[in-house]
Amino acid sequence: MVENAIMLTRLARLAELKADPQLRRLAAYRKQVAAMNARRDLFKAKLNAAFSQGSSCSLAELRLFSLEAGYAAAALAQVESELADIRPGLEQARKEAAIAFGRVQALDQLAHKANTEEP
Repeated sequence: MVENAIMLTRLARLAELKADPQLRRLAAYRKQVAAMNARRDLFKAKLNAAFSQGSSCSLAELRLFSLEAGYAAAALAQVESELADIRPGLEQARKEAAIAFGRVQALDQLAHKANTEEP
C-alpha cells in the first residue's frame, strides 16, 4: 500500500511537470488575446470619436475625420481577423490545459487518499 501511495505521488508530480508547458502555452495565448482586445477597443474608440465629431466642422476637418475613421475601421478589421485566426489555437490550448490540470488534480487526490488510508 505504501508503494502504491509513493507511486501515485510520483505520478502526480510527473503529471504536474508535463502540464506546466501546456498551462504556459495557454497563458501566452490569453496574454496575446488580451492585447488584441485592448487594440480592438482602442480602434473602436477612435472610430466612435471620428463619427461623433460635430457638424460645424470645415470640409478639411471632415476629410481628416473621414481619413481617421477609415484608418480605424481598417485597423479594427485587421484586429478582428487576427482574433479569428488565433481562436482555434486558443481553444485547443485551453482544452489541453484543462485535461492536463484535471489529470494532476485526479492524481493528487488519489495520492492523498492512498496516503490517508495507510495502516
